[in-house]
Amino acid sequence: MKAIDLAQLGWLLLLLTAAVYLGSAAMPEAEKPARAQSSSEAPLRDAVGHTPARKHYERIASSSSYADELLLALAEPERIVALSGQGYRSETDAFRYGNRPLISGPGDLERLLSLRVDLLLITHFGGQADLARASEGGIEVFDLGDMRGLATLEDNIVAVATLLGDPARGERLWRSWSQQLRAIARDIPQTERKDAMYVAIYANKVYGGTRGTSYNDVLTAAGLRDLAAEKYRDWPQYDPEQLLSLDPPLIVTEGGMGEQLCHHTWLRSLRACARAQSGQTRPYEGIFEISRNLMGSAGLGILDAALELRELVYPPE
Repeated sequence: MKAIDLAQLGWLLLLLTAAVYLGSAAMPEAEKPARAQSSSEAPLRDAVGHTPARKHYERIASSSSYADELLLALAEPERIVALSGQGYRSETDAFRYGNRPLISGPGDLERLLSLRVDLLLITHFGGQADLARASEGGIEVFDLGDMRGLATLEDNIVAVATLLGDPARGERLWRSWSQQLRAIARDIPQTERKDAMYVAIYANKVYGGTRGTSYNDVLTAAGLRDLAAEKYRDWPQYDPEQLLSLDPPLIVTEGGMGEQLCHHTWLRSLRACARAQSGQTRPYEGIFEISRNLMGSAGLGILDAALELRELVYPPE
């Protein structure tokens, strides 16, 4: 083939490519070839196996502090019509709730109906009768299920974003948030991490939170080794003998509980309850208290709890 023929052929291919591009750009959206089905288009099911209707929800409410966090981080403000009273009372930055109505759950049906709620997020709370009545009233109820920290948080973030019609915003939130969490103690080698346990005391009974819970996530993210994770999981209730046998050098607990633990008849001999040297703000050498609002968060608050704990246990020099 002559050189001139090759040049003509190149121009022909260029013109053909441009025509295809312009034709595609001018094609009405409905006539364009459908993209391959993405994971976001797969059936979405909640914790009890319910598949919600795929539609644009405009009036969304939450009945738990966990779901409040996700909505406030993911949804357009004008789509959030009510949040939980529980979350408002426990939220450090309660100003984010604005003047929105506060609800208690699916049992608050009359208020939900008066607010014309079309989607309600719950977390395994609410009687079946209340849930049924809410559904009969035209409210889509989505159960986020157990709150187990990192084990469930990513899926719940993406689920809420999917219900909002934009799974990508959930993926972006998870990526940014989890990167920040991993960075908190990145500089602390595994061999130099301190042993610790989460312990709380209620009605003279001693409880923990370890492997499989957000308490373990907070300790790990803050650069600690969860001593209880070697023998226990979930939320164990400890006998004094069990706790004394582990004898953690550091105990992480909620604000105001250190004194109760170290005054307990059986627990005052714990290493963590050794009296701190004079001049320290903490009365006990190995007790670290985090506010209950932060320590009890199984959602996005894990990050703030871990940041606070890291600074307490490994103070900047």
